[in-house]
Amino acid sequence: MAVEEQFSPEEWQEVVSGPVDAGMMIAFAHPQGPAGLAHEMKAIYEATVTGVINSPSDLIREVGAVLAKKKGEGGEADLMKLSAQQAKDHSKGDPQSYYLGRISQAAALVSQKSPADAAAYREWLVDCANKTAQAAKEGGFFGMGGTQVTPRETAAIERLKSALDAPVAATAPPEGTA
Repeated sequence: MAVEEQFSPEEWQEVVSGPVDAGMMIAFAHPQGPAGLAHEMKAIYEATVTGVINSPSDLIREVGAVLAKKKGEGGEADLMKLSAQQAKDHSKGDPQSYYLGRISQAAALVSQKSPADAAAYREWLVDCANKTAQAAKEGGFFGMGGTQVTPRETAAIERLKSALDAPVAATAPPEGTA
């Protein structure tokens, strides 16, 4: 049975969107000019498609294949545009929280439906964020100087790691244990 068959079509779309959302969360952490954004979009593609071909996780390879197919149809760019538009429409001025919610939901679905892939999927989400953050220098002049990963990008990655390390259950911890 293919991993995708363990999910409803809507759930599978959330799982497929997770790594793209992780990259987009970083792109929104420190918005930059068109050249930097192009580097970040390329990094998202490489982290979600070309970088997963040899993954030991069936789920990650299947998601990568779906994204590669979408890329060939122009769909991955459409997915990124749709993700950005949804973040603007639904984030109430905080796209990072919007993306964290979507990414956390995708990770929770994988934990519930494909537990054997859950840890690898969470690591992949963080890897997608890291690769996006490292894609373009911020600041500097004509490629000289600048910062590879900004403090805002680092903070966004830490928020992502923290959200993914949180328990999957939606219940609050007992008082005095947090």
